[in-house]
Amino acid sequence: MKESKLLLQAILLRIIFTLGILYCFQMPMFLKIVVIMTIIDNIDMNLLKKKTGHSTKTLERTRSYQKLDKIGDSICYVILLFYIVHNKLLSKSDTVLLVGLLIFRLIGVGLFFKFHSRKYLFYFPNFFIEVSLGLFIIQYFSLVKYKIVILVFIFIYKLIQEYLMHFRSNQFPNEEEEKKILTGKTPSRKEWIWFKIW
Repeated sequence: MKESKLLLQAILLRIIFTLGILYCFQMPMFLKIVVIMTIIDNIDMNLLKKKTGHSTKTLERTRSYQKLDKIGDSICYVILLFYIVHNKLLSKSDTVLLVGLLIFRLIGVGLFFKFHSRKYLFYFPNFFIEVSLGLFIIQYFSLVKYKIVILVFIFIYKLIQEYLMHFRSNQFPNEEEEKKILTGKTPSRKEWIWFKIW
């Protein structure tokens, strides 16, 4: 399927850019994470939007996109964690926290693949990347006395975001509708009505 090939190419680009940002650019670690979160994480979506002409909201609903996006995220997060651990960038307790959060998310991603339900992405939220960002902001700006407040805020924010992204919109389109979306054909009236309700 051409769409899967496009998404796989996007994942490879994400991996290459993640490695490039981490190993080739001299900037504070929190800025590297911001770049990974914003620019690199949107490579696959931008390629698909350009090819199909559909909105982000439409494409995010597809099973193919969600699966390959989660694979790309997981690989890039493992690379990021390896970089943090290998370079001893955080305290031992903060590093253990990040390892635990990544394992927690990977369990959710595995259950998502097994049961094809985005609810597992809500039950096992992706705290890893935002907590990584928070810890490096705390470290860079010497905000240690606000660490607990910042982390609690991140956890609450992320739970709300994961609920809105994955729990409320758990339904995938059927195979025929997904094919129409990924091949760039205009969605049916039924699809547009569903998107408006969503």
